[in-house]
Amino acid sequence: EFTTASLTSQNVDDKMHWPPRTESLAIEEAMVKALPHVAWCELDSNGYVLVDVRPERVTAEWWHVDTVLRPSTGERCSARWSVEAGSSRLVEEPVPAAR
Repeated sequence: EFTTASLTSQNVDDKMHWPPRTESLAIEEAMVKALPHVAWCELDSNGYVLVDVRPERVTAEWWHVDTVLRPSTGERCSARWSVEAGSSRLVEEPVPAAR
C-alpha cells in the first residue's frame, strides 16, 4: 500500500509550528521502527505520489512541491520504492533529479 502526502492540508510541522524537517524527523524514525509495515514516511512536505504499474513491477515516487500557497516553482522526488511481480518486498530505489 502506498500513501501520499497531503497536497493542500497542513502537515505536522505546520500544525505544530515547527521548522520543516526538524522535530518531525524523530517521529518519522520512531514510526518506521515501531510499525513493521511502514518502510518510509515523510510528515512535513506537501505533494503527490506518482505510481507506475507494469506487469513486471510497481514503482511509486513521492514528489514534493515547494509550496501550496501559490503555483510551485519546483518539485523534488523524496523517495522511490518498487515491488517486483510475485514479491511482497519493497525495494528502495535511487530518486530521480528534481524537476
